[in-house]
Amino acid sequence: MAKAKDITNNVYGLLTAIKICGKDNFGRNKWLFQCQCGNTTEAALNNVLTGTTKSCGCLKNKPYRRIDLTNNRYGRLLVVSYAETKNGKAIWHCKCDCGKEINVSYLKLSRDHTKSCGCLQYEMRRKLHLPKNPNATAAWAREVKRKTPYCIKCYSTEKLNAHHVKPYSTNPTLRNDPNNGVTLCQKCHQKFHYRYGKSTHGQDELNEFLKG
Repeated sequence: MAKAKDITNNVYGLLTAIKICGKDNFGRNKWLFQCQCGNTTEAALNNVLTGTTKSCGCLKNKPYRRIDLTNNRYGRLLVVSYAETKNGKAIWHCKCDCGKEINVSYLKLSRDHTKSCGCLQYEMRRKLHLPKNPNATAAWAREVKRKTPYCIKCYSTEKLNAHHVKPYSTNPTLRNDPNNGVTLCQKCHQKFHYRYGKSTHGQDELNEFLKG
């Protein structure tokens, strides 16, 4: 058996490795880490080495510095006012050119994930006239799950779903692209969409979800 990699005192993000503290459900080493905030946490070695885990969780709760976006324009959205801070993220009240008003996070505005209240995506779908192809979508799902036959969040192999990294409602040409899919179990898939919605997410939201 190969000797376990010794990462004692190595630093990864805010975490300093202390000692091996057990194994996960797949028999991989788990380490005990000291976080710079003062807390300790356990994490799989692979998650730390790949950067999936960078803290005990305090980074996720750290508030973002709020930048005033009032009167800034993002696509069809005009920022009207600050709405609230949710999970450390500034949420802004915006008015769409079509007249509807929605609340959008700073990250989704600044990264061009949300450019309208939804009317832009609707017009794009109508313009492209892309017909639904259940067979192609089913083939896409099979290919995604064949490439990764387990949930990339919890590693379960039961009740697997194929998840679009970039939603097909805003990226219709990527609907059946295997490179735009990852495998999540049904439970994790539902949690993701409950947290991020169904049409305003992307790779950044997926990375954040996997870290949590």
